Amino acid sequence: MAFLNVSEMDIIMWNQIDPHFGDPKEKRTKTQAPSPAARFPASDEGWRDAIAYVRQKQPSVKRGGMSMSNHICTADDCCTYEERQQQRRGK
Repeated sequence: MAFLNVSEMDIIMWNQIDPHFGDPKEKRTKTQAPSPAARFPASDEGWRDAIAYVRQKQPSVKRGGMSMSNHICTADDCCTYEERQQQRRGK
């Protein structure tokens, strides 16, 4: 999922993430993630597509600071989908 116009602090507060598209004007609490701007397949290609999408929508996003799921990417090719899955499992 890709979220636009959110900070890392916003993401840290979320304990509810609904992957479905909803009304972006809908009022949500600090613990509820906004509706995603886009969703991508859980694969290396999906990851690259998500990075390209966010950069197109927010040209100020450069290397570092891209938040996808629970992983903060620090480079275009920081890790593969499988490596991110291992990070989530704590391996």
